[in-house]
Amino acid sequence: MRGLYLLFILIFGMNALKAQNLGLFNAWYLKEIQIDANPTIFINEYGSAIMPTLTINQDLSYEGIAACNSFSGNFTFNGEGDDMYFTEFASTDLDCETDELNQFEIIYSYLFSGDEHFPVWLWQNTQTGELEL
Repeated sequence: MRGLYLLFILIFGMNALKAQNLGLFNAWYLKEIQIDANPTIFINEYGSAIMPTLTINQDLSYEGIAACNSFSGNFTFNGEGDDMYFTEFASTDLDCETDELNQFEIIYSYLFSGDEHFPVWLWQNTQTGELEL
């Protein structure tokens, strides 16, 4: 799976985008998952059933919640700028309430623990002015 595109909205607005932006080290909320050759997964279509989060700490560790499981791990920067990728991942293994939520857990956790390298970048959304991941 190439061309993975994750879109998170930062809960705190930032005005500038710089290498290793300090805005990275906050809580993020997942809005959608786009994977080539697959339909986009829009989180709001799950209603209030889930609110996936990702909190990135200054030591490049992270933690969050998917549908019904919590997870944690570490990022590594790859060279210059904001190009970073997931290097470690651990998750609880609870069974969610529905097959649909269990399927979401599989897809979402794969983004962090899959065999492929999924780089992550920051940019300023020109329409909303918010920093996105």
